[in-house]
Amino acid sequence: MRLIEAGGDGRMGRALANPYVRTIVEILVDNPHLFALVADILQSYTQRAEAGLESELENVKTSQRRSGAGEPVVPEHISRLVAAIHNLYQHNDEEIRFLRGAIVELLALKLVSPRYRPGECLSNHRFQDGNGRTFTDQIDVAVLARSISQLEGYECKIKVVGIDSPDCTNLSHLAEVAQMWDYRAHVGIVTFDDIKTMKYRLQRLNPAPSIRLYGLENLFTLQYTPFQ
Repeated sequence: MRLIEAGGDGRMGRALANPYVRTIVEILVDNPHLFALVADILQSYTQRAEAGLESELENVKTSQRRSGAGEPVVPEHISRLVAAIHNLYQHNDEEIRFLRGAIVELLALKLVSPRYRPGECLSNHRFQDGNGRTFTDQIDVAVLARSISQLEGYECKIKVVGIDSPDCTNLSHLAEVAQMWDYRAHVGIVTFDDIKTMKYRLQRLNPAPSIRLYGLENLFTLQYTPFQ
């Protein structure tokens, strides 16, 4: 098996490379306790200059102040986080949509990739089987570790309503083909919703039992291997 680039129009690639996206993800990886707070903002605000966003960001700084020698101070990483979110929302509405989605995808990538060698965990790739036939569409976060016959695949959306039937079919097919080639497989859907909401919204799609769900409560468990 091997991974090949999925291609596309490049907007998600640019969003993944955006410095504000990368700053937000970097801070979340180092400070998981901020995840629910940031996820709520990214889910609640979808457009540029929406009323309430600046007040929300001020509340973040206020809630995260720490006592010092004098007056309480805002930690440097909180100031950087608030500035990055503010700057992200200065883009146009279409760019904001891609940037918000990129945060989900890059966060999943950053949690999963340390468990693998360079080049084994990639964004926006397709899988080919041992005969060179491409058997999946684009997978947001794709893992192929040939040396240990192990693969993973995750579809990532800011909200679970963005998951469609082809996403579920793509993941379940990946898990099925992996078995045919004697690979251990783990596939999942990653969103910034809670698990209860994910299960409810996905009922209409009847996802295969092989598809695991990662949301507010358990997204950071992606940093641990699912293969025991």
